[in-house]
Amino acid sequence: MAEPIRPVLLHRNANHRRSTEIYSLEDRHVWVREHKDLSPQSWQAPPEFERVGKLVFSAGRCHEGKWFHTLEASTSIHPLFQTTLDGADPSLPQLLSDLGEGAFQFEQTQQALVQNPVPAVVAFLLGWKSSFDVVEGSVRIRAELVATLGAEWLKDLEVWYLQETASGSSHGEFSVANITLSPTGPVVLRDPTSVAAPRGFDVGWLIGDFIEFALSPLTPFSARDAAEAARLVRQGYERAASQTVSPDDQATEKSLKIAAQLRIIYHYVEYRLHPDLDQVHATKALDLIGPEILGEGGSVLSFVLSGSSNLGGQYHAG
Repeated sequence: MAEPIRPVLLHRNANHRRSTEIYSLEDRHVWVREHKDLSPQSWQAPPEFERVGKLVFSAGRCHEGKWFHTLEASTSIHPLFQTTLDGADPSLPQLLSDLGEGAFQFEQTQQALVQNPVPAVVAFLLGWKSSFDVVEGSVRIRAELVATLGAEWLKDLEVWYLQETASGSSHGEFSVANITLSPTGPVVLRDPTSVAAPRGFDVGWLIGDFIEFALSPLTPFSARDAAEAARLVRQGYERAASQTVSPDDQATEKSLKIAAQLRIIYHYVEYRLHPDLDQVHATKALDLIGPEILGEGGSVLSFVLSGSSNLGGQYHAG
């Protein structure tokens, strides 16, 4: 009798909100996620698989308090950003455009889940109730961030969130780590993280990932690569938006900028609260809070969002 095929653990991490394990099982990968601050009964899950434009969203199956995503797909698209765009997989530009288009369609068609009405990092920064509050040291880390970001930036964040939040839904963690590739196209892991957020929040969040890659000394991915990746994602988003809504109802430059900043600040908070996480990534995240993210003009953030090709001699071209 043949031995049963056993899953092979490839990756494991955990924080105060969620634990994740990724297994290899023949030609598939299985993500097992447990949400520590969420009971299965409190989330009205969408279908296990739901196509939105060119993207498939996997909500997983809930079993004994854990969510299982079983996919014939890569573990994530993270490896695609470990080189320059010139050396990347030739399908990457189309993938990035598809992600932008799918992000727009998702925010138009989904309803925010009441479990997460406000992005956790927004609530944390503004002193509202958030999932970070339960972790020892959160008060001290928030005080440090408030001092770094400044009262004016935080007030701008509050006004932006309250004034521009739409009735649609944001994925909440539309990041490279939650996007996989299957033989039929991209699949996005959809945990119970959907939030009410301004239009373009997911696109800006993803651009924050690109900026982190560009600022990391561990990869040749450059500021120019990040700008091109951001352009392709925005191109897909704007193409889809132009067919559906007026320019006044599309994502603003300000929304993309703040969402990108929030993505990086979120990493900062995660790694400060959980020093046992990967210290290579922790160091990277800690180094990003400063002029390159909050600054204007010559900062890498403004460069990437502008899509300009003028590096001013400041950033490596890859």
